[in-house]
Amino acid sequence: MYKIKSLVVLLALIFCQASTLQAQKSKSEVRSIYMFGFSASFSDSLIYITDIQKVDSVRFQDKSGLLMNRTSYSNQLQFYLEREMNRPKTTCVTFCNEDLKKLQKERNEIWNKYSKDRSVIVKTLTKEQFEFEPENYDANQ
Repeated sequence: MYKIKSLVVLLALIFCQASTLQAQKSKSEVRSIYMFGFSASFSDSLIYITDIQKVDSVRFQDKSGLLMNRTSYSNQLQFYLEREMNRPKTTCVTFCNEDLKKLQKERNEIWNKYSKDRSVIVKTLTKEQFEFEPENYDANQ
């Protein structure tokens, strides 16, 4: 009987330890990142590109390294354009990188591509006009 109890306790301890390690692995990493937004519409020729902004306290998935809730940052830009600029039905994309120079290069490539196209109008949204806000994360994440 003592051996069975000891075995059950040992298995319970192993299970608890494994659960704790798994919980630690699934936690996300919090750090700062640079990002900018891009918005286009299929119904008109107006394109918006935001300035590059530093956003603190964003979360990344540990295993994949991907930005958590990336679509919510794109939604922030979309909601701003709908409310403040009266630009409904835009498609918004968020670009991000921890390396400012790499992100500047990517933004410049996009800017140059669309500014050369005479069929579109490219406008910049400054940080004073629009600013990304860090997402609120659930305490369990």
